Amino acid sequence: KTISTYLALGLILLALLVGSVFVQNSLNRLLVQSRKCWGLIYVYLITGLLMPLLAGSFGPDNWILVLAPVAAIMAAGLFYPDRKWYGWVMHWGLLALAVINGYFIR
Repeated sequence: KTISTYLALGLILLALLVGSVFVQNSLNRLLVQSRKCWGLIYVYLITGLLMPLLAGSFGPDNWILVLAPVAAIMAAGLFYPDRKWYGWVMHWGLLALAVINGYFIR
């Protein structure tokens, strides 16, 4: 494990936290169907997080279920802020760390 891997995981968790805060703040303004959809996404996220614990292995094949809800919540975190520089910095920072981890670190 390298520092850039931990930095990438930290940025993903930060984007997930910011996205969940913005989703929770905007739930009052959404229609009932949209609130239900976000509720289902959170249930799907919790279920996906519990699956590796129940399966007993922590390989990437068990974490694949978490990708869809995490992507939706992170997208909300990049879309909803009023200051657009946050989404720009997070997007390009995560892309740069993905390139560094994929091509330069073996």
